[in-house]
Amino acid sequence: MRTGGQIIVDHLVGEDVRHLFMVPGESFLGLLDAVHSESRLRPVTARHESAAAMMAEATGKLTGKPGVAVVTRGPGAANALAGVYIAAQDQTPMVLLVGMPPRSRLQLPAFQQIDLVKLFGGIAKNVAIADSASTLTEQLTFAFRLAVSGRPGPVVVGLPEDVLAEMGPATEAHCRAPVHRAVAEQDIQALQDCVSRARRPLIIVGSPMWSQAASEALARFADTFGLPVATSFRRQDRFDNSNDSYVGHLGFVPHTPLAEAVSHADVVIAFGACLDDITTRGFTLVPPQADGRTLVLVSPDAVDPRSCPPYAPDLAIAACPMEVVHTLAGLPPPRSLPWRDWRRALRSAYELSLAGDAIGGRLQNDTVPMGEIATHLTHRLSVDTIICNGAGHYAASLQRYYVYRHYPSQLAPLSGSMGYGLPAAIAAKLAFPDREVVAVAGDGCFQMTGAELATAVQLELPITVIVANNNTLGSIQFAQLQSDPARVIATTLINPNFALQAAAAGARGFCVNSMGAFADALEQALRFKGPTVIEVATT
Repeated sequence: MRTGGQIIVDHLVGEDVRHLFMVPGESFLGLLDAVHSESRLRPVTARHESAAAMMAEATGKLTGKPGVAVVTRGPGAANALAGVYIAAQDQTPMVLLVGMPPRSRLQLPAFQQIDLVKLFGGIAKNVAIADSASTLTEQLTFAFRLAVSGRPGPVVVGLPEDVLAEMGPATEAHCRAPVHRAVAEQDIQALQDCVSRARRPLIIVGSPMWSQAASEALARFADTFGLPVATSFRRQDRFDNSNDSYVGHLGFVPHTPLAEAVSHADVVIAFGACLDDITTRGFTLVPPQADGRTLVLVSPDAVDPRSCPPYAPDLAIAACPMEVVHTLAGLPPPRSLPWRDWRRALRSAYELSLAGDAIGGRLQNDTVPMGEIATHLTHRLSVDTIICNGAGHYAASLQRYYVYRHYPSQLAPLSGSMGYGLPAAIAAKLAFPDREVVAVAGDGCFQMTGAELATAVQLELPITVIVANNNTLGSIQFAQLQSDPARVIATTLINPNFALQAAAAGARGFCVNSMGAFADALEQALRFKGPTVIEVATT
């Protein structure tokens, strides 16, 4: 027999969880005691529950296995909502464990009591409250399996504090990979038939379930069949951007030839339920109904009418996209490739877009344009460097001009959540300690979770944080300027000196206002054995 806290830790170890992102609370002291005695599980103390949840979500994105966050009840659970929302929107496997009052007080106005079902019910795949130590293993097994099944997402489990102290049976937990439906031969043949009838085919890849091997398999299929490949919003690392088949990123500001190509494609093959609002520019680039166009959706839940609203695919392949691309990679080439020139033109347009000016809409005359920084990072960083960012005006240039060449190498929230970059970078360095990790944030974005710099210092993580400082909430102010230049409201920021702030936290800091100074600071940051902040003046 073991306590509930020990049962949970045993299960986490059995699920191959290595890092537990948490903000400690009195409601799960029984769990902390068990964590302390287990050397294979490393607790990571975040400064805020939202960051802890973001770290867990980023871990799930990187590994394909649920990242785990532990927060206390009431305000702790409410603070974690931001990370759970990112996991839901980005289809990321994640498990949130919430310390709760004793079972006898769950229906009473207990201190920091909160209704987890009402709080997370519309976001998480499932919300459950542990009812006894004897059923903990069963409930945790269900939570971890559900998080990775079908369309991945977050699962929330409430842990009453008396359950953590209660004795229960010691049952062994086994880490089991999800079982995917086998790829049907008729589905592959149907997809081939769709391609054979095409004149302007286009692949859009954005599956949350992915691997470097899947990326390479898709490249073999695209190269053999001469097919152009675009990536959906903030899924650029699903395909090597330097490959001749790659034609661009369908983000906020896709280059014009790519946007036009999506609208004119007669066969669109989507790997993953990735035809979201941004990717399709408000569902206009890929109209839900279009004469003469065939839409193919490859996703575990593709046959579910709710899988990819408002689209009803002409061919729904209910299978894991990774399994499908591996099958496609072994197909012989077709007899003719009438769309070969189409692909070449799209590739040329993408290459020209990399050589163009940084994305327009500068608030003033940029001292150091983010497009130039993104280009410099492409040439200087290792192919497998992990780039992390939140949301803001700066991110559009980063994702337009940085060339992603390896999976996984991009951590960016589809949900448009600010503050994500630094927590994600911490999680990335813990998951892949031998890889370079760079976070890019705007001044407003960084300040939402900037306290986690102290977490990176405490963990002695050599990560580089680039803060684009234009003293504004840039994307909002840009929208205001477009609407009415005379009405700029509530978007101007008076910021701290971020380099001095970094030094105060025990990190290294630089302030730069030229590309030369940035390049020098980056070299020093990449050699430093701890976290570095490079503040870049962009106005």
